[in-house]
Amino acid sequence: MFIIGLELDLKLIKGQERRAGVISLSSILVPFVGGALLALYLYNSTPMRSHDGHHVKKLAFALFIGASMCVTAFRLARILNERGMTRTPLGVIGWRAPHR
Repeated sequence: MFIIGLELDLKLIKGQERRAGVISLSSILVPFVGGALLALYLYNSTPMRSHDGHHVKKLAFALFIGASMCVTAFRLARILNERGMTRTPLGVIGWRAPHR
């Protein structure tokens, strides 16, 4: 991801800061909230026990699943790099959004 960040042409994002900000917030909040809601549903529908039999706390489970859903930036960076999109306006916005 560091190498991809070095290759980005930030001039392509000039004038689109607001769009990048909206994409950034939504790319983090939507998966996190969706994951947390999924975690609450799963928590209430199945008994949650750790491998050693201790009870799993609802908040910890929801935060873990929500954060797990947010870590898509690594895959996105690889896709953009493989397709040669890191030097296009769309690729720059897509790459910068999760890293604001």
